[in-house]
Amino acid sequence: VFSVDMDGSRLQVVLNVSVDYPENLAVDWVNNKLYVVEASVNRIDMVDLDGSNRVTLIAEHLGNPRGLALDPTVG
Repeated sequence: VFSVDMDGSRLQVVLNVSVDYPENLAVDWVNNKLYVVEASVNRIDMVDLDGSNRVTLIAEHLGNPRGLALDPTVG
């Protein structure tokens, strides 16, 4: 997963690990987090927008995750 400025400059790797099937992404622009739904392994991960601090949030009792919604203004 990459990030880039609107003019195409400053290409940066955000998530540089194996992600087989990223089904959905959500960006928390308030806390600078990226959430990734990985359908192939039934998992939701969170990573800082600079690519650091990847954490698996949910990896159990999650069947066929397909979407993700968040409201960064609520916290």
